[in-house]
Amino acid sequence: MKKPAYGLNDAPRRWFNVVDAQLRQCGCVPTRGDRCTYVLYSKKDRIAAAKLSKNITFDSGTFDSAALDQLLDPFTGNNSKGFKPCGVICLHVDDLFMVGNSEFENTVIAHLKSKFQIGSEDRNDVTFVGQRIQWKGKPKAPGSFIKVDQKLAIDELREVSFDKHLTDNVVCNPSMHTEYRSVLGQINWLQSRTQYHCCYKFSRCASQQAAPTIGDCRALNKLVRMIKAQPVFLAFHPLKGANRIVGFPDASYKNNEDKSSQRALTIFLAETRSQYDGETSSRGSLVEYESHKITATTMSTTVAELYSLMKCFGTMLYLKGLWADLSGEDAELHLRTDANNLVTTAKTTHQPEQKETIHLIQMLRRESNSGSIDDLAHVISQYCLSDALTKHSAKPDELIKAVETGVLQQVDLHPPFRSLLKHKAFLCQWLCNTLPTTNHPRAIRPQNLITFLGEHIWEEMQSVLYSSSGRR
Repeated sequence: MKKPAYGLNDAPRRWFNVVDAQLRQCGCVPTRGDRCTYVLYSKKDRIAAAKLSKNITFDSGTFDSAALDQLLDPFTGNNSKGFKPCGVICLHVDDLFMVGNSEFENTVIAHLKSKFQIGSEDRNDVTFVGQRIQWKGKPKAPGSFIKVDQKLAIDELREVSFDKHLTDNVVCNPSMHTEYRSVLGQINWLQSRTQYHCCYKFSRCASQQAAPTIGDCRALNKLVRMIKAQPVFLAFHPLKGANRIVGFPDASYKNNEDKSSQRALTIFLAETRSQYDGETSSRGSLVEYESHKITATTMSTTVAELYSLMKCFGTMLYLKGLWADLSGEDAELHLRTDANNLVTTAKTTHQPEQKETIHLIQMLRRESNSGSIDDLAHVISQYCLSDALTKHSAKPDELIKAVETGVLQQVDLHPPFRSLLKHKAFLCQWLCNTLPTTNHPRAIRPQNLITFLGEHIWEEMQSVLYSSSGRR
């Protein structure tokens, strides 16, 4: 056969190669984080300087983009190369979801229409891989947002059928076991896409799928009724200016029925931190969430919280690289946790008493003090938006409210983490005494120093210089 037929194992790959070639032909570039997501960059419009990645400076001056690419930095060396994105395409077999401006429509969409026969085309209210995506309100109008729901799939949910007189400890027979896994698979599709409020209860039901009992079937049916009675949706709100990625990790130590520990995370794409005093809230949209049983050995709550925080940080790094390709921005990473001991420990050089936490604590200190974590702060459990995904007792009301309104309460209650680091004044004093005072044109003067090893010290440096001149 010269062409792949539907149903053969090489058909999906051959079809992908055809679509991939046509998208690349019209200028689309696949992202490095997701091979089925393509971006079209403008050939003339550049990104504002405020949104670009931080420049790397050295004695010889500023590195260009080619040098940054050689350094293999996934954020500063992104595919945009300083040009604005015109549009994005998400590909799933023969379903394409696209967003873009007029340049994208005239370049990409027109090319695809000339090469393929389009079965159906919708705008502003579309169904993509089982999800309905629609604009609520007029696009760009105040209060408008993008709504994503799976109402049709929720309506199709059915409970596991069994004899109600059986006791909870009776093991399911093979047919009931198959039905249990079938219902669990339907809920898995929902909780991983839009039904974020039920992912903890799903995780607990999924841990019993190897040998479920009648009690597990009752718990799964209760979850089905909860989803059908209280369905939620994802809302993506317009965000102004350069964006940041805000993560809320959380963990519960031996709070599950089987005495296991649970970790969870919620990650928001949010507006940059407000510069106005007293402004503690921010606007953002939920872009990632999960709830999983901790399989590693955790001997205390601190270890569980540390494990959850580093898992959340790793996910945020992935999203940062993906967002760098989609927007050309180098987004800051802000972490918010209700474990205050982690925040205070990251700011000190105290030796941990628990030996199993030393490695994780050193990783946290390295990432937070080097600048990989741009901000780290404590929030109370009420506003730690992943708290409801780790235990039965926590209610998801605050998380649902944050998603639907786009307002993250108390997210910026504390000053920036790096402004609270100790010995910063000593660092500025040391630089003033160490840097040469010569008038050579290539010499770095203390009063011109803005950052040192990724640490923003311009304000503290001016204060030290002013106080030194006053004493003299």
